Amino acid sequence: MKQILTLFALAQFILCSNLPLKAAQSGTIRLKIQGACSDVTTGVFVQLHSAKDSALVQTGLTEANGTVEFTGLPYERYYISVEHVNCKPLSSTPVEVSESTPLINMASVQLESYKCDQGPSQTRSLIY
Repeated sequence: MKQILTLFALAQFILCSNLPLKAAQSGTIRLKIQGACSDVTTGVFVQLHSAKDSALVQTGLTEANGTVEFTGLPYERYYISVEHVNCKPLSSTPVEVSESTPLINMASVQLESYKCDQGPSQTRSLIY
């Protein structure tokens, strides 16, 4: 009987404790890719990196409408790199996923093709 009362008291303490449960801290980054010389935006390879050490966090391929979304991200700074066949690679400036900005909608990005005659070649980057 003493063991049952002890278990009951322990269960009541756990269930009725005033200790707040901390919610999972995570955010989302969304990005839209637009084609360069064509409207091909499906299957563009996008990488999400930690800004603190450049570690690869997640990868994704764009949907038919050119969007890609990275979810479940711990609060910290990230940058995106984009690669696609016959297009120049791009990198973003770092963005911060935080409690005050858990959802980042990055600006639409236009890929620059190696094959397009778009004037002088220049390095392009994604800007938040």
